[in-house]
Amino acid sequence: MTGSPQPSELAGLWAAIHTPFGADHSLDEAGLGQVVRHLSATLELDGVFCSGIMGEFWSLPLDERARLIDVVVAEAHPAMQVSAMTTHHSLAETIELSRHAEQAGVDFIALMNPFIGPRSDDAVYRYYASICEALSARIVVFATPAFGYVMSAELAARLAAIPNVCAMKCTGSGSETARIRALCGDRIVISDPEEANWLDNLSAFGQQALYADPEPFLYQRRDSRPIAAYTAAFGSGDTARAREIAERIAPIRRVYAKWIIGPLKAGSMPNAALKCWAEAMGLAAGPVRSPLAPLTETERRELLSDLAAVGLL
Repeated sequence: MTGSPQPSELAGLWAAIHTPFGADHSLDEAGLGQVVRHLSATLELDGVFCSGIMGEFWSLPLDERARLIDVVVAEAHPAMQVSAMTTHHSLAETIELSRHAEQAGVDFIALMNPFIGPRSDDAVYRYYASICEALSARIVVFATPAFGYVMSAELAARLAAIPNVCAMKCTGSGSETARIRALCGDRIVISDPEEANWLDNLSAFGQQALYADPEPFLYQRRDSRPIAAYTAAFGSGDTARAREIAERIAPIRRVYAKWIIGPLKAGSMPNAALKCWAEAMGLAAGPVRSPLAPLTETERRELLSDLAAVGLL
């Protein structure tokens, strides 16, 4: 996209949140509210994304995912936008949950590729088109290899032509994202969600949304918001200052790569580490649900030591 973002567009700093559970592994609605209020009132982020991979969506039955969306919308500050991932186990349930999200008041519905079944471009296109036709909400499509296959840039361009598709979150390789930008970046918002690439993407592509990974709440506190600071510096034209602030986060990025990105790219879900990190930052988190395993005590101590070493504790 070029020029200033319009109110209806995806823009600004977004965070993908975990789903807090109680000691009995039930949905912790009070804890979820605390997390959302922290993002909106304390960190003043532009958006919150829920019910995604970092939110253990696969462990939530349909009624819990609907309730999660209700709580997030209710707790978000009016100035903060909400996006919910609504892909479920069947097309009918995906449409059902998406309609619930619409009625609840989410600003953007996020859709992932079907988990199993359709694989050809035509079949995956029909999957997305069926959902989009049933909704009036704005849609963010995930171009992600999370389910074992990669959306082609040509398919991304076809999906970008669907009227309510307004953005795409690209978590594949840099070359794949570059092809998607080239084919449809003039029609929809393209977001590479990794904070490590944010400043370069601002400079090279005018990327208008950092949507949506956990870094904006894992790296930032009330008294220290470096991502917001360098984003603002870039926006004011002080690119040298923006680069200086961004480079200071390098040690935190290495901790994030060790505990979150590295395991994720190796096929291991990092949700337990994410929740331990979130709790260390004062946020509700609780345990992970089976079949995920909690961190061992040795792992927990190591993570907390790493966070202390980079000044987050």
